[in-house]
Amino acid sequence: MNTRKKFYILNTNNKYRDEDQVEMLSEGIAAEFCERKNNIDKIQGGDTVFLYGNKQGILGYGQGSGIVLSKDRIRPENGELVEGGCHYQKLSNFCIVKPLTAQEIKEILQRNLQFNRTFLTLTDGQKLLDVLEQRN
Repeated sequence: MNTRKKFYILNTNNKYRDEDQVEMLSEGIAAEFCERKNNIDKIQGGDTVFLYGNKQGILGYGQGSGIVLSKDRIRPENGELVEGGCHYQKLSNFCIVKPLTAQEIKEILQRNLQFNRTFLTLTDGQKLLDVLEQRN
């Protein structure tokens, strides 16, 4: 059994719905919607999730619970109700941080990332966590 903790960058979806980002930050949750909802199921207890806002950077982070919750979702593009269309996890030790920009993230990790993806797995996420803990 692999007990090594993982790191993820999760886009807050603010490009499509500002309310999603507000909810994630105010409630300290990691959430994905509709076709991408199963990404949340990959997060295990103790894994670190960085919440990333488009054109803002990492805005907060916390540790996954490993417990996936679901709720209904209304698609913003057409108003359709999707039962169970949102999967989410409550994040423990959640912190809102001074934004760590995309450029800063690339410099810290010394590589490019595709921030247009909604869910990224990082093998080197401890570097980001170290910087964020020092800054805040």
